[in-house]
Amino acid sequence: GRHFEGEIFFQFLLLYGIFRFAVEFIRMDDRGEWFGGALTTSQLVSLPLIAWAAWVLVRRQAWPPASWLGGGKRE
Repeated sequence: GRHFEGEIFFQFLLLYGIFRFAVEFIRMDDRGEWFGGALTTSQLVSLPLIAWAAWVLVRRQAWPPASWLGGGKRE
């Protein structure tokens, strides 16, 4: 299929967020805890990153269409 501008970047963000979230379960150091110790700060930061990247990849469009920007062609 066709790729969109920024697709590889958002694939990286999604995979990095998932990896970072998973690694935090293995780490033994105390890096801050949220929600009664259920999540670390890194996991908390990873959640919106994962959600944003997944949303963009599902939409298959990273940036607003040119029509939203006044109709001109993006360069």
